[in-house]
Amino acid sequence: MRNFKIKYVISAILFCAVIILSCEKIPSSPEVQNYYDFSVVVVNESGYPLNGVKVTTFPTTIAQITNKAGRVLFENIPGGDYQIVLSRSDIPIFYRDYRLKKSSIKEWKFVIASKMTINIYVKNISGQPIDGIEINTSPISMTAVTDEKGHAVLENVPVSRYTFVVKRLNSAVYIKDKVLRVVNGQPQDIEIVIDSQIPFIKILAPENRTSHNIYNIHFSAEGYDFEDGDLPDNSFTWYSDIDGVLGTGRELTVDRLSVGWNKITLKSMDSNRNSNEASIYLNFYQYEKDSYFPVPVGAYWNYRYSNPVFTINNEEGETEHWKISELEVLIDELNTRSCKLIYTVTIKNRTRSYSYYVVDYYDVDNDTISLSKTTEMLKIWRSINMDTEPIEQLDIETVYLPGYLIIKNHEDLIENDSYETSVSAETTWRYFDALGFGKIYEETIEIDTNVEIGGMEIVETAMGAFEAATLNIYIENSVRKWWLAKGIGIVQIEYDTFDFPVSATLFDTNILNYSEENQLHKLVNDPLFASPREFRKKITSPMHTPERMLEICGILRELCPR
Repeated sequence: MRNFKIKYVISAILFCAVIILSCEKIPSSPEVQNYYDFSVVVVNESGYPLNGVKVTTFPTTIAQITNKAGRVLFENIPGGDYQIVLSRSDIPIFYRDYRLKKSSIKEWKFVIASKMTINIYVKNISGQPIDGIEINTSPISMTAVTDEKGHAVLENVPVSRYTFVVKRLNSAVYIKDKVLRVVNGQPQDIEIVIDSQIPFIKILAPENRTSHNIYNIHFSAEGYDFEDGDLPDNSFTWYSDIDGVLGTGRELTVDRLSVGWNKITLKSMDSNRNSNEASIYLNFYQYEKDSYFPVPVGAYWNYRYSNPVFTINNEEGETEHWKISELEVLIDELNTRSCKLIYTVTIKNRTRSYSYYVVDYYDVDNDTISLSKTTEMLKIWRSINMDTEPIEQLDIETVYLPGYLIIKNHEDLIENDSYETSVSAETTWRYFDALGFGKIYEETIEIDTNVEIGGMEIVETAMGAFEAATLNIYIENSVRKWWLAKGIGIVQIEYDTFDFPVSATLFDTNILNYSEENQLHKLVNDPLFASPREFRKKITSPMHTPERMLEICGILRELCPR
């Protein structure tokens, strides 16, 4: 009996299971899918239709562009839940949820406001709010500052798309990927996460690409960091590409730097070990205001000769009238002083241009100044047009062994009454003309020089009166006389090139622009030359020969203020 009951129960369970499984296999009735039409109209607050707005439906992605009436029509859209999205480059992205069914509104109207209010939250990379952050919108400048919750409100912001500029002190972060969004009529909050930023640094002084004396150069800078604020002094390090590490601090004075162009680099590192750098280029010259022969790079001197012209009687019996048209003396580079003379030469009714260019290479060793080398270049043109190739040219290079002593003590000339120097000059002359003829000369000569130093005299020049020491320089049968003023150099010269001395005085210079004590002021309308009296000289070498060029070089060499 008991077994019968158990079998009965099992049979009942199996019967129920069969019924359930059979019910699941009964197919359901198909649901009818309905399709609808609807339109979207986009206008501004004044009811003016907005053309060119992209209207997109999601999830069934269908996009259309509004016409001049601000309208688009969607046809045969399956019923269901959608999101309608509006976008145009000059407006935020507008979202609206929409259920499409039989009883739905068949025309949806979007009114784009002209202004809106934006809530902005600023956080750091750890999610902590950042207070005291100034937020600006670009292109339209709207400003707000975050509170202790990192929250800022921009009210009545014109509807547009913006770049947000987040500032602290002078550090700025530009947030370009944030788009204003309006969902179902509610502007969405903007969250800005600020990653660790590199510091901002700027070199304030000296100015880029300016010239400065090599002594006591003062540097200054400013620097800020988004996280740290003002950067401490020990975060600034200054470097020179020539002299290496210069020191630290936002203010730094360096006793001396190398002459020439230096790349000065400022590097800074914040507390997060983010670094930045800035660089400037500076040209350093050596100017010693107590020197009687300063040679800073970029300095120039021009002199006024007492005679603007001279005549030469050449080998053919013709009279050549020489008139100077340009004179320039300058320091081209470190310890390199050049003199340039340009003359117009008239023979009968023919006028030609002559240029003579001499460069002296100086060595400065403690108190002495000597020449290591001199180069000269004489060119002759067929006419006054110097843009063409010259018809004759002579190049001369002279190397002095040992160095040719010019000044024994350039800071205290009158310490010595006199001194002598003797050097061996190895000279090479290279001559060539427009026809292709060329000739090279080489010669070694001994040069003995005696220098006598006189007292101090007052010299009147176009730039003022100067107290100057006198030097008389005797080389073989020639005599030169220099007047040298401290901090300026040669203010007057006198050479015995012709039958009587030729003299010139300082006319213009920028030498004291290198000093804070600049008191030189050029006189207005002061002529370059004064007396019309002419000097005369005779040349014995034939025209268009190297020998003639050598004779001319000998004359012009003595007329250069050097």
